[in-house]
Amino acid sequence: MGFTDAHSSGRAIPGANHTFVMAVDPTTGAIYASRGGPGSGAGGAPGIGPVTFVANSGPYNAGFPDYGSVHGVQTVGYVNAPYSQVTSYMDAYAAAVNTSGITYMGTSQNSNSFTGFLLAGLGFGTLPATAMSAPGFGEDYKPIPNLMCTTP
Repeated sequence: MGFTDAHSSGRAIPGANHTFVMAVDPTTGAIYASRGGPGSGAGGAPGIGPVTFVANSGPYNAGFPDYGSVHGVQTVGYVNAPYSQVTSYMDAYAAAVNTSGITYMGTSQNSNSFTGFLLAGLGFGTLPATAMSAPGFGEDYKPIPNLMCTTP
């Protein structure tokens, strides 16, 4: 799980962090990531008023919205499934969020709740406490309920 500054109207929110999921291929070291929020770029849209929730999933490189702004990483655990299955699930979860038309809700249904429920869908039944402040993480806001990664 990666941490960057949480933003509102283009300004960092003191003491709050935006989280996203990072999966590392144990063979190649390649990193794949998935994030959600009020927009598609680092910091997203202002998140004020009715804003549609947007999710992104893809290789963690210069093209990924949060690339280069990480100030913390927390290892959550390991998924007993092929890397390709994990990245496919991350893509499917992001796509399901994007087609749902759900509303971004600042401190509740936000990037951190997206991270928590993506991790739960990957099989982490008990989420750890976050290493840094992440409002909404672990809250009962399910952007897409019942979408679960299945292991072979």
